Amino acid sequence: SSGINAEYGAFRSKVYKDEEMLARVKSESTWYVGLDVELCKLIVERNTVPREGGIKQLYDPQLRYNSLMFLTKEHMTEFIKSLKKPVLYLEGDKGIVSILSHLKGLVDVVKSMNSCISHEMIEGPHHFHMANPESTAQSIENFLNN
Repeated sequence: SSGINAEYGAFRSKVYKDEEMLARVKSESTWYVGLDVELCKLIVERNTVPREGGIKQLYDPQLRYNSLMFLTKEHMTEFIKSLKKPVLYLEGDKGIVSILSHLKGLVDVVKSMNSCISHEMIEGPHHFHMANPESTAQSIENFLNN
């Protein structure tokens, strides 16, 4: 079980024949660029429910909108300035920030607001931790050891 309310969001999504088909669709979408079908299956397996005729993808509202991308500039500024502990911000070089033009330059702005923030670019998409786990783990280990 995914732990997500099985009814939330499933009513809005399309029915797919099976997980393989949905994983193929995901692997070809902008948000999952760089992930092959096998990696997309991992996301699909935890994020679907059976429905008549196949499966539907779930959408968890707590994961979809609790992000700096959806805060006002004022809220984001206050949040960033309030951080007191070291923060490692990892970003995929082909991730969401590289796709959405209004987010370009955000990292530099965020880093200028608070010296506690370190930034590293990892080769890969939004889900770079799946596409490039070794580099991701090394960056985290380096951060924790310094």
